[in-house]
Parts: sequence; C-alpha cells; structure tokens
Amino acid sequence: MFWLMIAAAAAAPAPVEYTLSLHQNVPQPEGGGTPSDQWRVRVTLRPGEPQPGKLVELIFDVARQRDGDAGDPQPLSDGKLGLTLTGPGRRVRLLVHPLGDAGVYGAHWTPSAKGLWTLALAPWRDAGPTVSFQVGAGAPMPASSQGHAVLASRTVVAPGKSVEPPPPTVKQLKAELGSRWLDQSESKPDPAEPLARPALAAEPLLSGDAKNGRGLYRLHCAACHGETGEPTAVGRSLHAPLLRDPALIAGRSDDQLVSLLLEGTPSHPAPGTALTLLDAADLVAFLRSDLPAIHQLFPDAAVYTAKTYTLPAPSINRAESLAGDELRPDERALTVFSVYSGDQPATGPRLVPQDPVQLDELSPQTKKGYVVFGSLAGRPVAMAMGLDFTVLRLVSGAPEIARVAPAVVGKGGKEPAGRKPFVSKAAPDAAKALTRLYARAVEAAAMAGREEADRHLFDSPEASKRDSP
Repeated sequence: MFWLMIAAAAAAPAPVEYTLSLHQNVPQPEGGGTPSDQWRVRVTLRPGEPQPGKLVELIFDVARQRDGDAGDPQPLSDGKLGLTLTGPGRRVRLLVHPLGDAGVYGAHWTPSAKGLWTLALAPWRDAGPTVSFQVGAGAPMPASSQGHAVLASRTVVAPGKSVEPPPPTVKQLKAELGSRWLDQSESKPDPAEPLARPALAAEPLLSGDAKNGRGLYRLHCAACHGETGEPTAVGRSLHAPLLRDPALIAGRSDDQLVSLLLEGTPSHPAPGTALTLLDAADLVAFLRSDLPAIHQLFPDAAVYTAKTYTLPAPSINRAESLAGDELRPDERALTVFSVYSGDQPATGPRLVPQDPVQLDELSPQTKKGYVVFGSLAGRPVAMAMGLDFTVLRLVSGAPEIARVAPAVVGKGGKEPAGRKPFVSKAAPDAAKALTRLYARAVEAAAMAGREEADRHLFDSPEASKRDSP
C-alpha cells in the first residue's frame, strides 16, 4: 500500500530542494518467511523544481533497518547502485557514486524533455534497495510516487523554511494518476515495476551527465586541451595529450580518469577544489561521449586489455609495404585492445590492468578479437578484427564510413602475403587511410597475440596456439 502526500510550495521563490522518503521491504529467500527488514532511502533533488535542459543533482541517503533493531538504520557502505531514468525524452542509465559520507550516494542528470519521469534505483551488484519514484521536469511534481514495493512521502524545502504538504484529494489523485491508477486497481501490471528490478543489463551505465561535462570541460580544460580536445599552444607547451583520442580514453577506467581529474599528476595539476566527484564523473562521461567504445565493436565484450606496442623494424617494413608509403614516427606505435567475452558487467566492459596475475586469469578460449583506433577524415575511427585478423566492424562518425565499409569489412587475414590494400571507388581516400591503419594494426595485434601465447605457454596446446600469428 502506498501512503502519499502532495508537495505544496510557495509560488516564489522556487524551492531549492525536493525530498522523498522511500521504504522497501527487503526480499527474503524462498521459504524465508515474511520480509521484516527495510531499506530506507531519502532522495533529495536540487533544485526543487527540475527543468528540461538544466542540471539536477540527485542525492540518495541509503540505510537498512533490520528487524528487531531499535537503533538507527545502518548506512549502506560501498554499495553498487545504478539509476534508470525513463520519460518523455531519451532513456538514461547512470552510475550512482558514493560521496564519502556513509550511505550517501549521488548522480547528476539533465532532463532532456518536459514531462513526468520515472527514476528507478537498483543495485547492479551486491545488496541494495530497489525502488522507483516519479518527478516532473518543467511539470508539476506528481501527487504519487508509485513504484515497486515503495511507500512514499514528500516534503518541499523552500528557501529558509519547510512546508508541510496537505493530503491529496481523491479528485487530485485521479487527475494525477489517470489510467495507471485505474489499471492497478484492476490488478493490471504496473509499467514502472520492471524499471526498478535489480537486473540492470541493457546498455552500460554512464559514469555521469555528459551535457554538464561539456560545460565543465569548456570552463576548466579547454584553455590547454582545446575545444575539440586538440591541445592549444599553451597545452602543447605543457605536453597536454589529445583528450579526444579514443585509445587514450578507452585505455583508462572511469576510476582512473576521475582520480586524474581530482588529484592530478606531477605534470598535470588538478583544478583544485573547483571540481566535485560528481563533476569529475560528468567530465568522464563527456570525454567518452561521441567516441567509439569497445562495446560498440564487440557487443558481447565483458573485459578487455589495453597495451601500446612499438613496431620493430620487420613489422614496420611489412606495414609500409601494405600501406604503400613510409610510416611517420608517430605511426610506429599503436595501442591494441584485446577483447574477451564472459559475464558482462552492468557498467560495460571492464578494463583489466597490465597486472601479470590478472592477465593470467584471462582465458584464450574466451578471446573475441582486437580493437584499434585511428583517424578518418579528421574524425575518430575504430576497427575491430577477429582472431584471424579479418576486419569485423568499423565505427566512426565520419560520413565516409558507410561508403568505404563494403571494401574493408570481411577483408584481411593472418598471412601477410594474402593481405591487400583496400580499394573503394566510392571513397578512395578513406580506403587508403584504413589500409594504413590496418597495416599497423595487424602487426601490433600479432605482437599482442604472441605475448598472450607466451603467458599461456604451459596451458593446453589448443589454448597456447590459438592466438599465435
């Protein structure tokens, strides 16, 4: 049963916060009796009246009240939570980050459209609450926040004071809930319920709000790294990297990037206290946006490794022979991403560090292929290759990619003598650029394959031979 109260606020000024108190009985194992423990989630929205296109800060205070425990609820420590936002605009799935205080988590969200949104909080790993509620963006807050096993109450906090909301009338309830309220009274399925299930397994969770990250980038990063990620004169003098380089971004985990932004390095000072953890997560989301990602190349990818290989002289000679031109000094090294299948994390494929113990745990039997990144007509391009070095897939925002793909996908091979330059009458320059990338990629991937074969030298013969070039 749901208890509900209507939020009432003065017309002006706008409320600075909007809060909800949600409760969920903790599900018990089959045959475990009646649920008695409860998750308690206090949600705070800032500002209190979300608007389309404007940043909203969501804070979740999560605790568990155990049966028979008369004390305060115990905060959820080190929870792994995800938030799914569904409404009149684009569906979004966000990581919910621990903010340092016990049981306190947060996320940034920019509503993409006006209307009523359903927000579903659920664990993507380990224990945690599974609750959903609704908020209005540029629209009145709903009289009810119905969801999966949720009891809800609401309070609006206006500047300097709290406003106690009056209970809703039946007329207000009907106007607010409409057919959904009637459907539930007839025991029809609640459309919000699937959103709050713990199995968050569709597209990977985003680290933060990319739109807010774009503004933060212009404010804190563009002076050195440039508006497009190409370093400015000041940035070049400080050896700033190309931030919009897919290999640079994909070769680092979200945690590594957030740490770099918040703590800096000896050669890259952090912006000081200008960035919060949620700001840093938004910047990471922006840096990853519009760049080809590993899961786009291999949808079943679970984990991947990243390592940069410098081509030896024989590899350079073979690459130059295939490319038909001499490689520039900066083209003689390439980062190779080796991709493996398995249980897919809700946060997307996981980067495995170059740690011998963790690398040894990767089975050659689950290896899917390789990914390399390059440039096509000034835009990033990603190329996926199978274990036989055949091109499997291309991803790029460059318009030439659709015209050149038929001349590239399905081509290539393990034997150097059988490799031919890509030829496309529809996009000859793009075919030449991709031939150049492939010529380097196949040599670097062969080095990665040999390295993995050496790691598994004493495994079964089938496993150790699988990736030898």
